Amino acid sequence: MPPHPAVGAAKPPGAKPLVKKVDPKQREEARAKLLQRIRGLRAQELAEVLKPDATAVAKVVEIAAGYEDKVIATRQDQRQRRADLDKLLKDPKPNDVAISRLVDELLAGRKRLEDIEYERTAAFRKVLNPSQFAKVVVSWPRINRKIQETLYRALLKSKSDAAAIGFEE
Repeated sequence: MPPHPAVGAAKPPGAKPLVKKVDPKQREEARAKLLQRIRGLRAQELAEVLKPDATAVAKVVEIAAGYEDKVIATRQDQRQRRADLDKLLKDPKPNDVAISRLVDELLAGRKRLEDIEYERTAAFRKVLNPSQFAKVVVSWPRINRKIQETLYRALLKSKSDAAAIGFEE
């Protein structure tokens, strides 16, 4: 009796998964488009929260965009440190000094993200009146969650595209 097709389809030991190689320029273009889409979604949601004050929306969108590069860079750094820590933890004889250093760096990165968020929020407060600021503070987590859900659904539609631009997680 021949083996079941699913059994015979297993990858040979040590075989690497097929990963589509992507030109770095294409990757950066895709990331730029994604960032533009995020900014558009955020602007749309803020417009709904702050309507009819288009000037306030423009100010908040501009401030948020100004802090995005810091947030993105810090998150990328955090992702790399977690990957490094994961490798160290898989070692049969983990290096406790290196592990402690990476954990301290991860905690410092978390603090950096909190500081960036605090600075951004303070900048919002400077340009908005109290009721507008309160609306943004209350809505900000919902807006970000909605953006994440939208992006996640888009990534699920095209996992290979997501991997190609570096969003494999």
